[in-house]
Amino acid sequence: MSTEPNADDWLMAGKVLYWLQQGVKRRNKGKSPPKVFGATQRMALDALIAISSRRYNVTVVTENYDDFNAINYYCKFKLMKGSEFLERFEEKLKRGYRPASFIYSSILSTLRATAASQATVVFQTDPLPFNYELRN
Repeated sequence: MSTEPNADDWLMAGKVLYWLQQGVKRRNKGKSPPKVFGATQRMALDALIAISSRRYNVTVVTENYDDFNAINYYCKFKLMKGSEFLERFEEKLKRGYRPASFIYSSILSTLRATAASQATVVFQTDPLPFNYELRN
């Protein structure tokens, strides 16, 4: 199964980016604010991640919550803050859940990297991940 965005994902990402930009213009009385270097590209990649996650019915876990939440307004997908996910995961551990040690260490190191760099992690299952991809 390929997890790369397909043509429909690209089309929807373009629409979402357009709608987001229109909202920014409305809030600024018809004017576009100055662009921050790289922000448009990051938002385009975030939109593709969100739209692809919806197609595969997976959860996006990120500390870049505000951008993904803005995308979620136009394109509904499962979204969770990294800190919330980590709290839920640690709660499961307290209640006796014991994943294989390599999964546990991978999850914790990935979530720490996510919190430090505002990377986005796409998890196949919720709330206990077993298959994930790290996207910067």
